[in-house]
Amino acid sequence: MSEYLKNLECPLLVIHSPQDEVVDVENAMRIFQQAGYPKSFVSVDGADHLLTEKGKDWQFVADVIESWSRRYLESGVDENADGRDEMEKGQVLVRGGAEGYATEISAGGHALRADEPVALGGSDSGPNPYSFLLAALGACKVITMRMYADRKGWPLRGSQVEVAHSRIHAKDCEDCESSQGRVDRIEVVVDLEGDLSQEQSRRLLEISERCPVHRTLKNEVSIRTTTV
Repeated sequence: MSEYLKNLECPLLVIHSPQDEVVDVENAMRIFQQAGYPKSFVSVDGADHLLTEKGKDWQFVADVIESWSRRYLESGVDENADGRDEMEKGQVLVRGGAEGYATEISAGGHALRADEPVALGGSDSGPNPYSFLLAALGACKVITMRMYADRKGWPLRGSQVEVAHSRIHAKDCEDCESSQGRVDRIEVVVDLEGDLSQEQSRRLLEISERCPVHRTLKNEVSIRTTTV
């Protein structure tokens, strides 16, 4: 074990509880001391070996692992399979594994994860693709309204956008061009905070529907798929 740890050549995180009755703290410290840098040691006081005794110990450990590992995962996530060091502006890189539905996403230097819920065979380790689509629309609206309010000097203290997706019969859609089959419907509810007049609120709502993502979803979109 000592020789293995010296040649590990990757970041190491040791998490241990002083009350662990299965593995004593000396064992954890020996692993930590023999490993090379970068390395970290986190003590979870009061937890048992399997994190079963206290209800939130597992959540704390999961949060620590996520936060700690992100800096190392992000450092290489933008390296494309074709050898490019940096992705071109506007590109998003998505990688899937050998099994399961979890995907690693790199967007502008930010690491994200998508997955499917357990009911659909996934592990629910991240939002599903449609949630990302709705999040993009909601975020675009919030940012666009913020930009407009700042430019006008309006007292917009904050905004909240709820977005939901469903599929309805085309015949039930009054403003749809299609009259047969089903169409996608996205419901958006906007909540504005601040001492805004009715005209200012109306204008901000109007501006939100001009955000780039909204217009992309409303316009005809051409998607071309190729292989490497």
